Amino acid sequence: NYAAANAGLAALAERRRACGLPALCIDWGPWAAVGMAADAGDRVAKRIASLGLPPIEPAAGRAALADAIRSGLPRVAVLPGVDWG
Repeated sequence: NYAAANAGLAALAERRRACGLPALCIDWGPWAAVGMAADAGDRVAKRIASLGLPPIEPAAGRAALADAIRSGLPRVAVLPGVDWG
């Protein structure tokens, strides 16, 4: 349900932008202090980190939100420090 809802919101943002309306969809990585990843516990946090997805610290998340809004893009992903290897 979570993935389907996010896909629907992303499609809505793309459609709004195609119509010249404002929209922004942000694909967030895991957060350090809040959200599903933080609430899942240490075992899940370690597993996510082992996949190369370090958590987003709140200050970095706020800065990324401001950057995303200023970008003018309809969709962005926030994955600071990701290890693509």
